[in-house]
Amino acid sequence: MEASLDTNVIIHLYKANFQNILFNRFRKLKVYEFIRYHEIENHAEPEIINQFDRDVNAERIELITDDYLKSIGMYDVFQYHVRDIEILFDGCFTCITGESDHSGDYEVY
Repeated sequence: MEASLDTNVIIHLYKANFQNILFNRFRKLKVYEFIRYHEIENHAEPEIINQFDRDVNAERIELITDDYLKSIGMYDVFQYHVRDIEILFDGCFTCITGESDHSGDYEVY
């Protein structure tokens, strides 16, 4: 079985040194590259980032790109669900677009 994780789960498990729980249960973890290069980079301590990167290099974690999502026909579905639940992502959309509407709220189209 494979799994996909979000930033908070990743950081908390690594911080508690419980990341092996994931690797004992799943063959490989799939993490959207935006999570690694923006969210983890901005919210995790350097040691957590280093541990995470070691697991990427050991192929325990696969970073998922937009090109990969397109190649399996899931990019539009992924984007739809990201937009559908954008309130859960707080301010991460400002990192993506840097654009705002008249209300000052950031949106992705």
